[in-house]
Amino acid sequence: MENFNIKRFWQTLKWQILYHKAKDIKRLLTCACVFFFFMLFVSHSSIFTEQYTSAMSSILNAAFFIYLLFCGSSILRMSKRQQYIDKLMLPASQLEKYTASYLLTIVLGLAAIAVSFVVADVVNYLVILVLNSDKATLVTLSLFNQMADSSEPSTLGEVVADVLAFWWIHSLYLLGGTYFRKRNWIFTTLTLIVAFLVLGGGLTFVTWKTLNLLYGDYYRIVFIDGAEGYIGWAAAIITSAFIVLNYWLSFRFYKRIQLIGHKFTNR
Repeated sequence: MENFNIKRFWQTLKWQILYHKAKDIKRLLTCACVFFFFMLFVSHSSIFTEQYTSAMSSILNAAFFIYLLFCGSSILRMSKRQQYIDKLMLPASQLEKYTASYLLTIVLGLAAIAVSFVVADVVNYLVILVLNSDKATLVTLSLFNQMADSSEPSTLGEVVADVLAFWWIHSLYLLGGTYFRKRNWIFTTLTLIVAFLVLGGGLTFVTWKTLNLLYGDYYRIVFIDGAEGYIGWAAAIITSAFIVLNYWLSFRFYKRIQLIGHKFTNR
């Protein structure tokens, strides 16, 4: 079978949208209910409309950020044996299935958050309009106005560093989402916590011991002029390489998915 065919890819994409339609609608309604109760609570707790708008803006931004960070762990979207069978029986290449699943996980998830927020905002506006018309406001309209406010621009280096750090963690959850068969988010998080503690603590201890052996108890680390720039670019290159590696490993594990239900991982 051809490795990647655009027409077949779009057919796979449409099939996955229809196949997971009920689950996505349920997720949309769940998000709308959560946003609605948050809005109802915050609107009654806030004295001024500005406080309510600012609080809901922070909640929405946090929802987008958290979802984008961790959504890679839900790329499989398969929890039952029959779902594995249906996905494996698709007349498409593994790359097409993987790409379609990845795009739908991100795009539909973000769309569900945005649409559910607007729906909850409108419903909450109507409820508050009946209970206390003075506090009735549409947060969605206020957010569009806030986008026009000027803020202190970040440097190119800061933007690149933030994007790469965010993308790297996202790729780790993507790798965990295709490595672990079930409870992907939980096992990925636990694995990363243990790995960061062991590797971070180990590297810190080794570096400290090495410096003590070379220079004794008294030493000072001084960077030459311009070294920060080279270190930053080196870190960016290494991080980019790890991101590509995580995507490659994730696809490799995705291709090894089998129907053996008792397996803990997709190896």
